[in-house]
Amino acid sequence: MFKKKASNIIPNSISLSPDEWTFLPVFCFNLQEVCDESNICADVVLSFLESFTFPGSDKNESFIALGDYNATNAYPLIKTDNNEYILFQGYSLVEALYETPFFWFMSDLNYRKKAKEHRGEFTEDFSAERLEKVFGESRVFKNIEIYKSKNNRVGEIDVLVVFGNRAIILQAKSKKLTIDSRKGNDNALQNDFKKAIQDSYNQAYSCAEFLNDEEYLLLDSNRNEVKVPRNYTEIYPFCVVSDHYPALNFQTRQFLEYTETDVVMPPFIMDVFFLDVATELLQSPLYFLSYVNRRVEYFDRVNSSHELTILSYHLKENLWIDDEYTMINIGDDICADLDLAMLTRRDNAPGIETPEGILTRFEETFFGKIIKDIDAREDPGILELGFMLLTLDENTVNQLNFGVNELIKLSKIDGSHHDITIGFSQDETGLTIHCNTDSNEVASRRLRGHCLKRKYTERAKTWFGLCIDPSRSDIRFGVSLNFEWEKSEEMEVITKDLPRSQVIKPSKDVNFKTKQRVADKTGRNEKCPCGSGKKYKKCCIDR
Repeated sequence: MFKKKASNIIPNSISLSPDEWTFLPVFCFNLQEVCDESNICADVVLSFLESFTFPGSDKNESFIALGDYNATNAYPLIKTDNNEYILFQGYSLVEALYETPFFWFMSDLNYRKKAKEHRGEFTEDFSAERLEKVFGESRVFKNIEIYKSKNNRVGEIDVLVVFGNRAIILQAKSKKLTIDSRKGNDNALQNDFKKAIQDSYNQAYSCAEFLNDEEYLLLDSNRNEVKVPRNYTEIYPFCVVSDHYPALNFQTRQFLEYTETDVVMPPFIMDVFFLDVATELLQSPLYFLSYVNRRVEYFDRVNSSHELTILSYHLKENLWIDDEYTMINIGDDICADLDLAMLTRRDNAPGIETPEGILTRFEETFFGKIIKDIDAREDPGILELGFMLLTLDENTVNQLNFGVNELIKLSKIDGSHHDITIGFSQDETGLTIHCNTDSNEVASRRLRGHCLKRKYTERAKTWFGLCIDPSRSDIRFGVSLNFEWEKSEEMEVITKDLPRSQVIKPSKDVNFKTKQRVADKTGRNEKCPCGSGKKYKKCCIDR
């Protein structure tokens, strides 16, 4: 409606004297125009317009200083004498639609308590629904109560998400900023922050400590026990507020007191608007958890005016901060692509639904296939591999894709076992990929033995292995080794003829051509070189 009026105002003004030129009609409309545009009956439209029309009796006397309550924010429509309405900024009406009803509810003493309950329930329900979009209904649980004994409740989780050996504990708060806080009163800000964020985090942290302890029972709202794994390697506390808090990132850095352990990660503080966008774009559990892991790891090292800006940067460049940098600051202009993508998704605006970057660059490659397979399996053994892969730079991913494609090509030609091993120097880890059609028992024993030897020779803390089917390029199974390296005379003997693995570094090409080596023959009664610990004659001699 406003666009049509704006496009017509200049042609209609050509025949007028410059003294008569005015843009005011662009911002004016009447009841019938809104009814025609919206196809909603006049009674409903009139009720809506009158609810957000500035009262004629209100002189806005409380608006004295910049931070004071301004009635024009709550009632942005102006009614003229000829029953037309004026709206100078469309966003003002949208904002009022979200903000103003709260004050109507609070002014109704009989409804105030129920209104607060509904705000809290909405925040929990909305958060759960959005997380179900990523993880599926079977992995998202609402209103989980934690009991030490039958009558001793020690905590409550608003929303619990479990995926493999990771968990998210989400605590939702519907606390609004008070007028004093909006005016910049430091004491009021800290008090509001405590009620909305600090208390929420404290609750999430205490529940996280109970989650890995099977002495504590998890019960749903019907007091049925919730059967979920109780041995998580990482638990992420989420604190979600229902309102947009100005400078939420800055306040979190200034005021939040938190505890980090080997299992309980630093908190992720956000509003429902960010959660909505993040779950819309990162609909893969692996991509979502990988971003969460990176974001909380850089809790004190990345700075921006809003979480959406950091997410937008990640979607384009893959959030990664080298150890040499103590802080990076991200400007809001990088958020343009994310804004456009959401407009395309929600309002069908022309454009692309997914910003070009990490979600699109490798979608049809072997790398993208691995990520999808890991998502579908929810196997802790290869979940760690997925997180590691998502930290790789573009050059490394391209080399990995090329190497695996060559591996599959060789296996298809001769039907034999082929493998590659890649060490990642920046992470003290590596990846061994086997490609064969052997039985799972034989293939699993061979892969694990190979990974043990590679991990030892590279002196790595972690090592990953994948076995893939050459006919379909699918993952058959995975291996994850995570323990400190220790010198071993036995392993020295086993690995003495093992060549060094290819080590990938940024901007360095790697030759993936098949290499053959000549090794000393293993005696029948010697330990099998696969690392199983059995004698060679009772293990791999017939392979």
